[in-house]
Amino acid sequence: MRRMRTFACLIPLVACLAGLSFAKTRHASHPPMRPLPEPSDIPAGKNPTFYVDSSRGNDANPGTKAKPWKSINHGLRRLKPGDALHLRGGTYYENVVIPVSGTEEAEIVIRSHPGELATIDAGLREFHDSPEDSWKPFERGAKGEFVSTRTYPQFNGRPIVHAFPAAGWEPFFGKEDVRAVALGHFADSMVPLHGYRQVEDLRDDSMLWDVSSKFDKASGVYCGPGLWFNRKTERIHVRLAHTTLAGLDDRHYRGETDPRKLALSVSGPYGADALRINGVSNVVLRDIEVRGASGSPLVNLYGSENVTLDGLTLHGGSPGLLAKASSKVRIVNCAFRGLAAPWSSR
Repeated sequence: MRRMRTFACLIPLVACLAGLSFAKTRHASHPPMRPLPEPSDIPAGKNPTFYVDSSRGNDANPGTKAKPWKSINHGLRRLKPGDALHLRGGTYYENVVIPVSGTEEAEIVIRSHPGELATIDAGLREFHDSPEDSWKPFERGAKGEFVSTRTYPQFNGRPIVHAFPAAGWEPFFGKEDVRAVALGHFADSMVPLHGYRQVEDLRDDSMLWDVSSKFDKASGVYCGPGLWFNRKTERIHVRLAHTTLAGLDDRHYRGETDPRKLALSVSGPYGADALRINGVSNVVLRDIEVRGASGSPLVNLYGSENVTLDGLTLHGGSPGLLAKASSKVRIVNCAFRGLAAPWSSR
């Protein structure tokens, strides 16, 4: 049977609510804060069905179960009303845009294949698939600080939004240049990584805020494992140092500190929606995990009608779901996970 999922707040959750562990197996990072998504056993309908498979598919194939397509976007463009697109289990590193509509009598269904879990990830694939090649120690930094082996000029290429962000928890007007750009999660537990605005915070050892000089840039406060994007060098810095703040108890970070030994889901920059549903109607999305957007909506729904989100798990985003100028939108059995780790709150 389907495991019912409950709504969580779209904004980061406070630490006192975020320290629960549902893990029965050991995680290299930190035990999950909330239950991780599981495959659904809801049977397939009678719709004409096409298939995509990120690992063994080919977009030159006919999209059958034996010869699936490789990318979701390729498959979507070939659907017509009444069709179903089954995503075989695995991760799809795509910014998915739904371009087709169904009808009231013949909806289009996009779902994980029964018994399997498909993940749409709009983030940076290398930090998940080949972390050993994606980081190197940063000798001029703090103990345990690493820097990306590649540069990411596209992070600087996105325009900075001088406005109060949708569902934001604080105004950024006047502070856009220090807005956190690189965000992410531990991939094995989907516990969030802290998004740092300034490197002094990443390198602090005390985890305590010096109130007398809190507005001094040289005064930092470490908020746990996290990421910082250097706008000058266009590289991502990471530090997974253990936490020391009194009172965290079993919510302390005590996991792996070398990012080369961990799969991370790293995302950015602003404007990289993971799933865009614009100007369509009569579409159902079912039992899909979505991750990999930082300072932008994870799912962007605009100008659409009769759209159903059923059994989706959304990790992060600002916000997790942005819905505008749309009607008859149904959200059932979905889970929205914030961007705050158990050790992030003060």
